[in-house]
Amino acid sequence: MEKEIGFESIEDYQNYLKQRQEVMAYCKKISQGIENLDEKSGERAIWELVQNARDMDENSHIRIELKPDKIVFSHRGKPFDYTSLLALVNQNSSKDNPGADLVGQYGTGFMTTHAFCDIVKVSAPYKVMSGPGKLIGYVYMQDLELNRSYRNDLEKAIEEMRSEMKLVDNMHKTTPLYPTYDSLTEEQKWTSFTYRLESSNVDSISRQLASAIRLMPFVLVINGRIKEIEVKNLYAKCHFRIIKKDSASKQRMEGNTEWYKIVDEVEITNMLTGKSMSVAVTSLQLFNENGKVNDVVILPPFPECCGSVDTIPSLFLWFPLLGTESFGVNFIFHSKRWYPVEKRNNIMLPENVPSKCEKGAHNEEILHEMMATLHRYYAYEGNAYSLNRDMCIVNFHSDKEDEVTTKFYTDLQDMWKAVVPSWKVIPTEEGKKAMADARVRVLHPDFYSKLTEEKRTQYEPMLAEYAKNVKYNEEECYLLPTLDLIAWSEVVHLWRCDRDSEFYVTIKDVCKSVQKKSDKLHCFLSFLVDSDNTALMDDYELLPNRKGNLKRKGDLRHGDFMTARLYALTEFLMGSDADRMIDTAYNDIGKVATYKPEDLQRSISQTIGKWRTDTLGNNKTPLTIKQLDALIAFSSATSQIVFNNYRGRMMPWIVRIHEKQFARYDQPKIVEKEDDFYNPAFNLLLDYTLYVISLKDKKWVKDNEQLLKDFLTEYATSNAKERLERLDEFAVIPNYNYQLCTKKKLSKNVNIHEDLAKFYQNVIKEDLHEHWVHTNFSAIFVYNEEKASEVANKIQTTLSDGDFQDTVVLDIIELAENESIDSWKILFKSIYNQRESIRYKLGTPAERKAINRMMKKKDPELLELMADVAEREDAKDVINNVNNIIAQIEHDAYIKMLGTYVESHVQKFLAEALEPIGIVVNNEQCGQDFVLSKQGYENYHVEVKSRWENDQSVEMSSTQFRCAVNIPDRYALISVNMCKFDHSRAEKNNPMEMSEIYDNIKCLDNIGTLEADLCKRVDEAFKGGEQDIRLDGAYKVRVPQSVFKTYPLDFNGLLERIKKHFSQTVREVKE
Repeated sequence: MEKEIGFESIEDYQNYLKQRQEVMAYCKKISQGIENLDEKSGERAIWELVQNARDMDENSHIRIELKPDKIVFSHRGKPFDYTSLLALVNQNSSKDNPGADLVGQYGTGFMTTHAFCDIVKVSAPYKVMSGPGKLIGYVYMQDLELNRSYRNDLEKAIEEMRSEMKLVDNMHKTTPLYPTYDSLTEEQKWTSFTYRLESSNVDSISRQLASAIRLMPFVLVINGRIKEIEVKNLYAKCHFRIIKKDSASKQRMEGNTEWYKIVDEVEITNMLTGKSMSVAVTSLQLFNENGKVNDVVILPPFPECCGSVDTIPSLFLWFPLLGTESFGVNFIFHSKRWYPVEKRNNIMLPENVPSKCEKGAHNEEILHEMMATLHRYYAYEGNAYSLNRDMCIVNFHSDKEDEVTTKFYTDLQDMWKAVVPSWKVIPTEEGKKAMADARVRVLHPDFYSKLTEEKRTQYEPMLAEYAKNVKYNEEECYLLPTLDLIAWSEVVHLWRCDRDSEFYVTIKDVCKSVQKKSDKLHCFLSFLVDSDNTALMDDYELLPNRKGNLKRKGDLRHGDFMTARLYALTEFLMGSDADRMIDTAYNDIGKVATYKPEDLQRSISQTIGKWRTDTLGNNKTPLTIKQLDALIAFSSATSQIVFNNYRGRMMPWIVRIHEKQFARYDQPKIVEKEDDFYNPAFNLLLDYTLYVISLKDKKWVKDNEQLLKDFLTEYATSNAKERLERLDEFAVIPNYNYQLCTKKKLSKNVNIHEDLAKFYQNVIKEDLHEHWVHTNFSAIFVYNEEKASEVANKIQTTLSDGDFQDTVVLDIIELAENESIDSWKILFKSIYNQRESIRYKLGTPAERKAINRMMKKKDPELLELMADVAEREDAKDVINNVNNIIAQIEHDAYIKMLGTYVESHVQKFLAEALEPIGIVVNNEQCGQDFVLSKQGYENYHVEVKSRWENDQSVEMSSTQFRCAVNIPDRYALISVNMCKFDHSRAEKNNPMEMSEIYDNIKCLDNIGTLEADLCKRVDEAFKGGEQDIRLDGAYKVRVPQSVFKTYPLDFNGLLERIKKHFSQTVREVKE
């Protein structure tokens, strides 16, 4: 309640009311400001204190000290004066120079510092002025207390405000008064704000302080007025000093603009360890005409100590505008020209509010200028390479319904999405690529939009592997980010470029590319479930069956009864159903339709029916090895403890027929009537086994006689009529010849003699052994019996129909005449009774005439020999060979006669020419025909070859050949062509004259020289021992007529050379 005050005049009262109104406004403003504090206010309070320190000095040095019970903010700068101290008390900004780089000293923003505590104690130097420019001196203000704890009690708040304002009014009275600023002690030159803290708030404030400190490198780059900040956090046990170094590189940006690329270094020193580190901060800066910075765009990469980019405000106005962390991009933009909102959590944006339109448009224009500059910078080749994924985020959106503001954000989004896809920032296997590259793709949001962070982490490696298999063309796959695939995909999605077909690999694309089962397929399918894309399993072949082939979900089935063992047993018998069985490891994903035992039984029956038609129908296509093995394994399965039913007894013999080992297959019963389940397959296997046996040859039957007997013996234990009928369809029972026959074609031999069977075969032309069941098999089944009398009657009837002209009748008569008992006489009674007349009438007149010719020889031994030959099967060939030998002997004798005829005349011609001069011509056969000799001379050899049938060549024996080679100078070969001579003259030994054959005589007296090389080769060919490959035996040397033509020499020429040989002196000959 307001206490009563007396006033001397109306004017005094009105002035009082006016002052009260002002104070009340101050109090309400402060109260309202404090009530509007939020979770960011503590951090904003720190920046407010930093801002005030900055505004107080162009070379600000700032200290922040957090203790367990208080936080002290100190700076060394300008002292308070009446205006600034009053502004601190009533929270009115003391900024009085619109052209100065001042943010606003101790204005309404200072209220945020009460987020620490309602009461703050201020110690600082105070400048005493008596008028403009009239300095009185300086006093030290110590622990001025500003108490804002009465905001819920307006009267007390007003009273407190008046009290504080009175203190300000009387501050000039403080003692001592220092005449100059330098008269103050160093400690008195520091301004400090002390806030008492509740212990429960210290941790929160420590974290807020840390959050603020991490942004200090950016603040120091933007604010040239701040030189040093020292932070001592006793709670967190850390102590840092941050200094911006004076050295900085400055380079004009590409494109000859007014912007510069600046690289500043900020030094951070750990005061506890003494270690320092420098961090570089790169920025684009635009300077005004006074050389002061107007605009700053800080470029990545940001120092690591500044934390994650998504926690850094994007907009700064000397200091971070807390609340712009999600502005739309993660670059940092600062402009001294901006208009901020009151809470300093954003700049003023365009709104459909007249009072804000101008300033909002002004801010928009500045922001567009900075962003355009940034885009120009990254348009240059290589500049974008340093950008990481976080710096490529573009996500402008408005949380307001104001359409002007919404358009502002939409325009920014359009501005950025037009350029960012061209930045080469996507890390791929071929280096960094632009999203606009036709081969570059990221994942469509359908991949990850419904996944938790945990699931994203789990599936990302798998998705990267699957997505990169999607083809760009026949030879190349798309290029996807090699790092942070989902995160990059989200970034591209945030661009909202509306270029889905150009930018995204879709889940459908991946599903189409899946061609086979892999180790990560289960993971991929689990992903489809978790990402709510299970419907794709119905559209694409993605789920593996038990064979590992991929199928659509609707094409697959699952049965709990279908164990791996049962599937292995029935897989080949199930037909197409085998392909429908889902891999059990994937049923938890696919959850396909149920498969029942009745379904399995049906599919097996269908398969067996088809196999029976193919195998035992008209085409008789043999079972494959797989089919046979499947039937055997399935038919060997049982749930019985003792497998002794018909199937169990037959299977060991069946598998042996197929040359396999029997192995019982224990399988729990899955249908009530087990035989109904197995019998279709077993019956086919049994019938097929009969078919296989029917194809075996006699050797197999002989080698496996006991096996076949055991098989048929067990087979006969079945009472099923159809099984007995199968024996009339398949030839599986051996006859006497080990040939397999059907049962209906066989009969049982009842003591029929083997000779009788032979007579039957000779006469009837049928082998009874082919109709008789083998004796070892005759007891297994019942057969018709065949008796000797029936066989003999058929033979005798057939012979009688041929008037007994078949010679076999003689064997029958001979057997009947020679037997000691009368059985043959009884069997062939009619033949035996007519035996004499049968013998007389047997044979043709020509045959009887031939026999008479041999009888006339009266040579029983010769007749026996001829009879022996006649009984041979190759009798005609023997006789023909004998006749050929006789003809060859006669031919050789004839040729020899012709040769002798020629040789005798040549000898006569030589003797007539040479004997008058003492040369003797002797006919000696030892490597030549003639030896010419004369006393005192070495003999000369002459070989004569007459050609009566072939005029192309002559042949020399090996003896003649070696003789010619051994004495080449004394050996001559004469060839006489007699092909056209009348053979009858030689046959009659008629004499012939030399003139008749002279032109047909060709001579060689150098044949030994010509054959010398051949002789060496022959000798080499004969060399070697018994283990060597070599020539052996006799041989002949062929001398073609071309040799005689090459070395022409007629008979007279030869005579002259012979005479010359024998006319040389003995000495010449020896030489």
